[in-house]
Amino acid sequence: MGLDIDQIQDEQVRVMEKVAEIDKSLELKQLKKVGINFIKEKLLIKDIDILGIDNNFLENANQYELKQLIKYLIVDEKLVKNIIKAQWDTNTDTKLIGIKGIKFKINKGVK
Repeated sequence: MGLDIDQIQDEQVRVMEKVAEIDKSLELKQLKKVGINFIKEKLLIKDIDILGIDNNFLENANQYELKQLIKYLIVDEKLVKNIIKAQWDTNTDTKLIGIKGIKFKINKGVK
């Protein structure tokens, strides 16, 4: 009891269509998973607390670093928060976020 050549070809076509369907389904699931990883929650200014100056930084800072710190402190806290927010919104590495010498806290979940 065997299959003739037409039945075998029909079965091959059916199996290939099913495999293509499964591949497409898996691809869509993978794209959704990757898409979710790239969606990050936007940081709001109100979610940032400026805690003050890092004392270790002050003890070891060079003249240029102190001038930069003073520039941010003279302008205002809102500028500092805007810079941190912009970094959060464009960066993927939260360790790179901040302004040298200024301690801050983000009141939001991890990206």
